[in-house]
Amino acid sequence: MTRPYRMRARAQAADRRAGQVLDAAIELWRERWYDDITLEDLSQRSGVSQSTILRRFGSKDGVLEAVLASDRLGAVRGRDRIGIGDVPGAIKELIEHYEHVGDAVIRDLALEDRIPAVGRSVPKGRVVQREFVARVFSPWLPARRGRPYERRLAQFVVACDVYTWKLFRRDHGLSKAETALAMRELLDRLMKEE
Repeated sequence: MTRPYRMRARAQAADRRAGQVLDAAIELWRERWYDDITLEDLSQRSGVSQSTILRRFGSKDGVLEAVLASDRLGAVRGRDRIGIGDVPGAIKELIEHYEHVGDAVIRDLALEDRIPAVGRSVPKGRVVQREFVARVFSPWLPARRGRPYERRLAQFVVACDVYTWKLFRRDHGLSKAETALAMRELLDRLMKEE
């Protein structure tokens, strides 16, 4: 009975260390450009040796892929809680998410054509966003798929996008509450259109 217990304890310790690395990666990503983060930074922030990080994740890019796969940021989980037609809930979820990671996402968007790992991760985020918007705003989208549907969906995606948040929040200096209101006003106009 001692051997299985030791193996389980070892596996739990390895999972704990992996979690520390993922949390450190998220903290660093929120603070810096992806290409400015090193394995040494991850090791120092997480308290896990570089060799252990490499053994578990293979590379810094492997850490990024593990962060995305884990939904440690809660983007998918948070958006899954929002029901069809719940516009206030959608805005609240988006604003909270953007306040937490919006600046880091904007930095990644600037790097997507230069860094392959980031270039692979960004489209996944776009898919999550598009599916979320299509589901929540489905009552205001054309019933049939086609070009009119795609155009309308694109309008809703733009109104809910991180770039829209950045324009209101960072470029025009609106408060968090003003940004939420401005996004709501854009969406209200879209929802009133036939």
